[in-house]
Amino acid sequence: MSPQNIPSPAVVDMPELDPTRYKSAINDTDSNSSHTHIVRCIQEGTRVLDVGCSCGDLGIYLHHKKSCRVWGMEYAQESVAIAKASQAYDHVAKVDLNIFDDYESYYRQGFDYIVFGDVLEHLYAPAAVLRNFIPALNPGGRMIVSLPNVAHGSIAVQVLAQKFDYMDYGILDRTHLRFFTAESIANLFSELGLEVMQATHTIWDLPGLHPYDPTKLVHPGVLGCVAANPLSYVLQYISTLQLSALPAQELHDLNLKRLSALTEPEMRLMWHYRSKLVPDTQGGVVTSPTAGVTYSLLRFKPFIRKYLPRPLWNLLKNTRNAWRNARFKKEHRMEPSTDQNTDFQIAVYALSEYRNQVQKLPEKMSPCFVDISSKMTAPQPDAPKAIAFYLPQFHTFPENDAWWGRGFTEWTNVVKTVPLFVGHHQPQLPIDLGLYDLRVPEVMHRQVELAKQYGIYGFCFHYYWFSGKRMMEKPVFDYLADKNLDLPFCFCWANEPWSRRWDGSEDDLLIGQNLQPEDDQRFIEDMLPFLQDTRYITIDGRPALIIYRPHYWRKSRVLTLTDNFRKTAKKHGLPGLFLITALSHDFHDDPRDWGFDAGVEFPPHKCGMTPGANNLHFVCDSFSGSVHDTRFLVDAEEYMKPSVWTTFKTAFPAWDNTARKNKNALIFHHTEPPVYKKWLKNILDYTHAHNPPEQQFVFINAWNEWAEGAHLEPDKKYGYAFLQATAEALEEFTPHSDSE
Repeated sequence: MSPQNIPSPAVVDMPELDPTRYKSAINDTDSNSSHTHIVRCIQEGTRVLDVGCSCGDLGIYLHHKKSCRVWGMEYAQESVAIAKASQAYDHVAKVDLNIFDDYESYYRQGFDYIVFGDVLEHLYAPAAVLRNFIPALNPGGRMIVSLPNVAHGSIAVQVLAQKFDYMDYGILDRTHLRFFTAESIANLFSELGLEVMQATHTIWDLPGLHPYDPTKLVHPGVLGCVAANPLSYVLQYISTLQLSALPAQELHDLNLKRLSALTEPEMRLMWHYRSKLVPDTQGGVVTSPTAGVTYSLLRFKPFIRKYLPRPLWNLLKNTRNAWRNARFKKEHRMEPSTDQNTDFQIAVYALSEYRNQVQKLPEKMSPCFVDISSKMTAPQPDAPKAIAFYLPQFHTFPENDAWWGRGFTEWTNVVKTVPLFVGHHQPQLPIDLGLYDLRVPEVMHRQVELAKQYGIYGFCFHYYWFSGKRMMEKPVFDYLADKNLDLPFCFCWANEPWSRRWDGSEDDLLIGQNLQPEDDQRFIEDMLPFLQDTRYITIDGRPALIIYRPHYWRKSRVLTLTDNFRKTAKKHGLPGLFLITALSHDFHDDPRDWGFDAGVEFPPHKCGMTPGANNLHFVCDSFSGSVHDTRFLVDAEEYMKPSVWTTFKTAFPAWDNTARKNKNALIFHHTEPPVYKKWLKNILDYTHAHNPPEQQFVFINAWNEWAEGAHLEPDKKYGYAFLQATAEALEEFTPHSDSE
């Protein structure tokens, strides 16, 4: 298709201009310019699409200096006319990329390079735009993308000082709709199957980019930490990209590694700026240079850990933890004050309160304790059904024996937990069933009895399946075989790898999740006895199946997976599947674009910036986790914002993974039953108002996640209070009319 067949832009009245007067403003000797980085990546005599060409500086340079054929796209009408008048472009089209859909015209052109020079940050859906342009590349063609870094030190210190002022230029340009860091850029590219072949950067000093003086915005120690990170000086990331067949996680790690590596000239410029801002002499801004540099090094731990001896790695980690502890103490007003008597009195008070708290642990019950109800819950007929996530790990199995020691179960970590601060609800110890073993049939019978008594509609069992290898499957197969367990159920495929860190990462990997082509059919066939069971929960007439972390794999692979799942189910007589993705980790897309029918929330994932809990008196000196106030999370009601896709809302009764993470725990404080009840009532209201009649379900995380402090099952402090709060929310549910 010839350039003349591409839709023409609107006519702009311009005088006749001599094209020879148009000279590119690009100075190819300026190595700290994004344009210079871009033109150096483009070979002579190639075909280039300049997306967001502005007045044509790039095209003019490539046309006159590299004999390239260049096509352009631009939104501003005046800029289109100027670029056209330069006669450097074969064609320039006026295009608003936020609504543009005529990509087919450009697919037939075939480009060696497609350039997005500081364009994607202005778009509502940058990933979709990039994806749509990929077919316009010739075989072996490359994309070149320049993006500003919102984690630049000047922005970081402004945010810490509660400032975020838009300007007419720079990173906080008023027209920017999206903001990027190295991590989010790596996510963007790996999601699209694009590999960073080369990454360069523009380097800019912290002062001078914006009107604020960073030395006057934050504490010198905080500024020292920001200044010690080399990526704090990156103004723009310029990436040369090519399609890749690498798995998504491997591609992400490779992209992040290449994006984060500065060239030698960039490092020299970075050190020049840093030396002016943070002198290394005593009395300078950095209160602990070692901590700052260590913190910077540990940002790259996926890449340096493989090459460092373990003693050196431990030294770096311990130094970082000591710095974090000092920072956390200051944030929570734990630093020494000028009033030594006041500090001493606070310390004495805290130790006294902590001692009293620990001494009361053996007591039978607390003032918050709620005894078991004497009646069955009767949820309102219109109330959405409540499904509780269920962890089947409370029994021994060979893999845990090998990894953690013979006899290990979740209880091993639960019972050894101690409070980290005054008022910290630990250890959390079960009553009613005690430290149960799921190999004992009576345990599940009692769990079903309790769930039904308090209005729980069903369980969603986590299912652990690693390319044909099952783990922790005995309780769910026992449940399948015992038809007296008449509570409905469904499954969530916990498809992330297992590591010693309990976070689905690939550090200290215990067992990986290596999906094979034949697994698409094998998994569904393995689950057929459950999917065909009359107790299995269906939505829209189809068995419901959740996949916890599909974005662990590439999107194209997941689309194939979900399609094969449905085909296999129909092949065996099922009406298909209702597939749901957990809205966890860094998944931000529309689930339908990945082959799913809906998404389910999985808090604490995506709980937003929940404020920290204040005035905590820590006994643990080296705490490096975080403590948040659940009341702010619930009262802010950010989770009530409508979604454009079907979303199953989820509340947790509490969250505190101290049993697993110890000093690195994520803790939600003030998770009393009334707070949870308000959250649950809110999501019941949301579900009734926004979900179709056949999709009236809410989820609770969880029935028995004891090591993460998220359990409806009764414990020693609160007794049956969380179950009672659940029953009351379901019984008190009142449908709102449409007019309301």
